[in-house]
Amino acid sequence: MKRFFSIMSLLLVLVLSLTLFGCDKGGNKGGGGGGDIDFGGQEIVIVCYWDDVPDEPGPSLSSQRWYQRYKDLEKKYNCVFTCNVLVETEISAQFEAASLAQQKFGDIVILKMDNAKKFQKQSMLYDISKVMDLDAEYLNDEVTEIFKDPKTGAVYAFSNYKEGQKSFILFNKNIFDRYGVEYPYQYVENNTWTPEKFLDLATRTTNDAEGVKGFYAITTDPQISYFLYGFGGNIVYADENGLYHSGLTKAETIEGLKFIRDMNVAHKVTLVPEAGVSWTHPIEMFKAGKVAMVSGADHNLDDLAQNMDDDYGIVPYPKKPEVQQWANMHETHNVKVMQAILDDDYAKKLGKVYGEYMEPLATPDEAEALNRDLFETRVRDEESVEMLLMLNKIPLTVIRQLLASPSVYYGLVYDDLRQALRGEKDLMTVIEADDPIFRQDIDATNRGEEFEYNPPEAEE
Repeated sequence: MKRFFSIMSLLLVLVLSLTLFGCDKGGNKGGGGGGDIDFGGQEIVIVCYWDDVPDEPGPSLSSQRWYQRYKDLEKKYNCVFTCNVLVETEISAQFEAASLAQQKFGDIVILKMDNAKKFQKQSMLYDISKVMDLDAEYLNDEVTEIFKDPKTGAVYAFSNYKEGQKSFILFNKNIFDRYGVEYPYQYVENNTWTPEKFLDLATRTTNDAEGVKGFYAITTDPQISYFLYGFGGNIVYADENGLYHSGLTKAETIEGLKFIRDMNVAHKVTLVPEAGVSWTHPIEMFKAGKVAMVSGADHNLDDLAQNMDDDYGIVPYPKKPEVQQWANMHETHNVKVMQAILDDDYAKKLGKVYGEYMEPLATPDEAEALNRDLFETRVRDEESVEMLLMLNKIPLTVIRQLLASPSVYYGLVYDDLRQALRGEKDLMTVIEADDPIFRQDIDATNRGEEFEYNPPEAEE
């Protein structure tokens, strides 16, 4: 009899469990298939400044797999992914306004790192360490560290860019051919693609009479950092204990900055843009044949494939032979955040679904074939495809300037450097004046504190 009642008790518990927790939430009736997660057909809104949700499968095997992943996740979790595309300034302004009003603004929001750091200080970001596996292989550990609170261990932004955006030098084959200049592939292959060789090619492809410059001037970051990397320099670096320091006065950094300045000012082999030009101006000048070389990135390739056929090539940024790796750096943007106002239970569901979305598309054995397939649909030059595959094997390095306060880096150091590289300010005077303030800011960051910087008032 006792056994009968024990069995009946177990059956009753089972029935109550199914009733209370919803047997259909695993997908039997609700249309999902994600265990106990069912969004009930709800939209998961990703807010970003490019279309992150494909409407249809693209031409490459890689894009087809991404499309299929979205569709599989939508079916599994009974949800619909949508993307609200806004310009970045609108995203940051609307995110801040919504957070101040305690209103929801998207589910996953993509911000530039400096804005994300600002919102972290304003307590507007959700602690994603509560809802995501921070040890996951696909997450970029450097981004996680940048957005970790050293006192609490909370993490407020993440990035899955380990093999993401590539940064490289594009060269116009037509201009090289016109002036009888060799393509730089051979120099990359034998490790002699140095800053000096880069300057040599830029000089030989400059023709002022025809209105052609060898290179579009480097006066902005992250391109400044890409060049400095090739000299072994950096604006911010980490020591063996994980503490950060200003690299402005390092000999390698100064050498790199002087090289960039001299290309612009002394050698006059660059097209130095007027202040306020569009961010698309460099690539437009490249396509128009006004510059032989320009800084480029993945997002340029579809446009170039449509407009330049096989008339361009790709090589990494130059470096000194003793520098071990070619520069392959993450730009100072594209981190993903969730709002602090999100309900914990809902945030856990988002963390689970978006975590699955970010998992690698392929095993390591499949990755190179997928990457080759992707690059070959966008680049017709096989040597350039090989250059991209080489860069793809180099782990992305995160530019660390944003460890410091945006008001110090962008409002002081970066602004002064930009003017010095255009010849408008003396470079060493800028470094000597700005470095002590930059060091105070970074030291405060190492302590988990905020540095109060009060810029001097402009003289009337």
